[in-house]
Amino acid sequence: PAQQCNHQYSSGSAICGHRLVCADGAADVQGIHQQLCNVGGGVDRRHNSVRDWLRTWLVEVCNVPWADTEQHVPEWDQWVQAKCAVSGAPVFRTVQTADGAVRQPVMVLRQAVLDVAFRDDEGTLGYADVAYTNAVSADAAATMRAARTAGKSASEREAHKRQRYPPAANPHAELIPFVVEARGRLGAEVLPFLRQHAPAEEPVRSAALARATRELSILTQRGLAALLLAGEPRPAGVQ
Repeated sequence: PAQQCNHQYSSGSAICGHRLVCADGAADVQGIHQQLCNVGGGVDRRHNSVRDWLRTWLVEVCNVPWADTEQHVPEWDQWVQAKCAVSGAPVFRTVQTADGAVRQPVMVLRQAVLDVAFRDDEGTLGYADVAYTNAVSADAAATMRAARTAGKSASEREAHKRQRYPPAANPHAELIPFVVEARGRLGAEVLPFLRQHAPAEEPVRSAALARATRELSILTQRGLAALLLAGEPRPAGVQ
């Protein structure tokens, strides 16, 4: 197996170079780092493939009147403290007051941009926010929680999204955390959402739902394979 991550920043450029070892010094044979490493944009491409698939499925299979991607929802914007782009540390500024210099946090507006917005036949406005999560991560405590409970990684990501986009801030819109685990397990809210919007008539309904889960599985496994393969050394002459 590779000794370091070979994800490239761009074609022919430098590689990530992260050493592929676990905390105990053993080789990272499960490819944990490669599954999480976004050098080269592989993680984003996997996410975007599901985002685009979901929008297409809603329009072409479910025949919703309107659906689009990357929609700004001002009701869920938040003011948060800025962080250093390099270290991730909170950013402060010094302000002179009558009592002397005071340290104040630098605040920035974090815009809420949801992956897929749609309006169904009843006029309900909904927002589906796509996420991939991994039961195995660099966080040992999170990995142990996920190992003890099936679907724990997905449920934690769903809870995070509901905390980030609280229903009370936008009570007239429906939020769907569309979470998929990296190995293919669907989050608890994915199947109910697909069933809610699938065609009502049989056998079209059963075929549409079977095709949806099959295509999600294909996108997930294809994305995982791309991340793992991109982390391996390239033969001489291959960019």
